[in-house]
Amino acid sequence: MKTIFTLLLSACILVGCNKKSEPADKTYYASAETTEEVAAVEESAPAADMKVMASPLPPKVDRVDFVKPVVQIQQKIIRSADLKFQTDDLSKTSGRILSSLKKFGGFLQDDSETKENDQVSRTILVRVPAKNFDAFLTQISEGVAFFDEKNITSQNVTAEYIDNESRVKTQKALENRYLQLLGKANKVSEMLEIEEKLSQIREEIEAKQARLNYLQTQVDMSAFTITFYKNVPQKESASVSFGSKIWNAVVSGLNGLLDFLVGLLEMWPFIIILVALILFFRKRFRRRKTN
Repeated sequence: MKTIFTLLLSACILVGCNKKSEPADKTYYASAETTEEVAAVEESAPAADMKVMASPLPPKVDRVDFVKPVVQIQQKIIRSADLKFQTDDLSKTSGRILSSLKKFGGFLQDDSETKENDQVSRTILVRVPAKNFDAFLTQISEGVAFFDEKNITSQNVTAEYIDNESRVKTQKALENRYLQLLGKANKVSEMLEIEEKLSQIREEIEAKQARLNYLQTQVDMSAFTITFYKNVPQKESASVSFGSKIWNAVVSGLNGLLDFLVGLLEMWPFIIILVALILFFRKRFRRRKTN
């Protein structure tokens, strides 16, 4: 009986020892596996470092400066020319200028002719598209020996044009705002007040728009003032009869007399003073003579 009890006790002790030893074994196995993984990672790390070192660097990119686009403002330039020269044939020169004018798309604005002493001159004002300014000037200058006057001017009106254009836009926006208010107005007094404001705004818009149109016309069509003249010797006057000479002398004398009388009328204050002085000294002289 004792022997059986001893065997059973020994068996229980062995079973308990086996159960306690199992976690240790498992821990050992786990530690071994972890150690192997760490070793594998450590072994692979140099290879990874070598791959990183061996991989090419990213391409170098130059610095790019982003510049804001510059807004190009169209310049508004008014060009004009004043020319004066001598010619031997007025009609031929005029025809040549008008022919060139038609060729370059211009038009005649003014034409006048004058005669002074021994010179006959003609002045024409023409308008030519600004893009043809130089070409037209070159063509009408052909055959001219020299210019008595040649003035080329350029006037930049860009600032004035932009200012007027901006004012027109502002006034139109204000006009639209007042129109909206007019649609919402309920009282007659409010409507009348808004209508008065609208009238003022529209007058300003029309004035500024008219100025814009004028400037644009001056910019688009350049002005040429061309004066050409011809010297004409005075012809000897035709023989005048004796009677005509007498009549001319009478007329001339009459005109001279009229001029003299007009001159006297202009001097009447001095004449009155002179007459008064003469009378005064005359009376005084008579009194002395009587005494």
